[in-house]
Amino acid sequence: MSEFPSADEWRTIYIASPFPPLLTLARGPYDPPGQSTGSNIDAFAQGVSLRRLELELYNRVVDVARSYVFMEYFHSQGIPDQRWYISPGRAGQSVEYFPDFQENHFIIKGWFDYYADTFYQKLFAAWAVAGHILNDMFSLGLKRKQVDFEPAVKRLARGYSGLATALTSVLEDSAFEQARQLRNDISHNEAPASVGMAVSKSETD
Repeated sequence: MSEFPSADEWRTIYIASPFPPLLTLARGPYDPPGQSTGSNIDAFAQGVSLRRLELELYNRVVDVARSYVFMEYFHSQGIPDQRWYISPGRAGQSVEYFPDFQENHFIIKGWFDYYADTFYQKLFAAWAVAGHILNDMFSLGLKRKQVDFEPAVKRLARGYSGLATALTSVLEDSAFEQARQLRNDISHNEAPASVGMAVSKSETD
């Protein structure tokens, strides 16, 4: 196993992914609807801000695509984790994790876990930039610290219900919900790929 995909392996994974059309979409341009109601300088400032955000979104989607390719590459190397533990272990331990692993599988899993974590972090960073684009494009009035994809979509519903309905369907999609939960666990809780002993408490009458 090579540590990184070859140019051909990279190209094969990338072309089979959803990222080629997504990167085309991310390039924009993103123009505000109708004519600006403000002064010329306001319209100019809005245009400059949107052009900057277009580049930022494109670069972040590139980061998502890059982490996806690495994640998929290491996954394709084989991670025999169908049995993630046995008890008792073969050497007499109470629990043995990943009993079907050879030494190289721990390396593969380590890289896969790293790029999977990076994938979800970069993915939601891209969604946040999409929220900034919506905020600027439609003059939603969200303050900088408030801006994210979901608050922007909710504010959008006040004047652009058709677009808001379409984007709300993204927020309510089960895949988006699952991805958000994974990203939240990666950032704030025990990492989904980690294993180990756990303690839980419960109370009864």
